[in-house]
Amino acid sequence: MQKIFDQYKNNGELHHFHLIEGDKENVKESLLIFLEKDFGSNLKDSALFYNYEFDSFLVDDSRAISMKANIKTPEGKKMVFVIFANSINEKAQNALLKTFEEPPQNTYFFVILPRTDSLLPTFISRSVLVHGDKKKSGETLNDLRKKTVGERLKFAEGLVKDIKDEKVEKVEAQKFIRNLINGFKSEIENKPSKEKVDAIRVLMQIDDYLKDSGASTKILLERAVLLI
Repeated sequence: MQKIFDQYKNNGELHHFHLIEGDKENVKESLLIFLEKDFGSNLKDSALFYNYEFDSFLVDDSRAISMKANIKTPEGKKMVFVIFANSINEKAQNALLKTFEEPPQNTYFFVILPRTDSLLPTFISRSVLVHGDKKKSGETLNDLRKKTVGERLKFAEGLVKDIKDEKVEKVEAQKFIRNLINGFKSEIENKPSKEKVDAIRVLMQIDDYLKDSGASTKILLERAVLLI
C-alpha cells in the first residue's frame, strides 16, 4: 500500500489501475483515507466515486463498471472505482481489458483481491500490482505449530461449527487458509523449501475448493491443519 502513497507523494501522479492483493479490512481504511485526504476524491459524490464489494466478480459486473467509466468526467475532476472482491472469473477479467488498455481520462481503478496468483497474466500486466498490509487475523502458521494434532483438528471443528451456526461467515475459513499461505510464503523468502512450496500449492487448491458451495468445509480445513 505504501507504494501507492509514495508514488503520488513523489510525482503527483498515479497509474490508472492498481491491483491490490490483501484482505478488505486490512486495506480499506488506509486506501479510503488516502483517496479522500491526499488524492482529492469526494467519497460522498456518487457520480465520481464508486465503492463496490462483491463475493464473486462476474462479467456483468465488469460491463456495468466499464459503462460507468466511459462517462466523461467534468474538467479537473477524477472518477475513482474501488472494487473489493473475493474472486473474479476469467470472463470478467477479459471484459475489463479494453477499459484498462485505453482508460478514460482522469479515471482510476483500485481492485482489491485476497489472491492474485490465479489471475490472467494479461489482466495483471495492465496493472501496478501492490501487496496490502501484512496484518493477519485469526490463527497463523506459527499458532498452529504450537498445537498438537488433536488441538489443530479441534480448532478446525470449532471454525466449521461457527460457520454452520452463522456466528461467522464462510469467508473466515478462506482467510484462515490465506494466513497459512502467507506464512509459508514468508518462510520461503528466507529459506526456500520444496515441502513448503508443495504445502502452498495444496493450500491454494483448498482455498479454491472453499469457493464451491458444495465442498465440505470440514474436510478441507482438516486437510489444511494436518499439512502443518
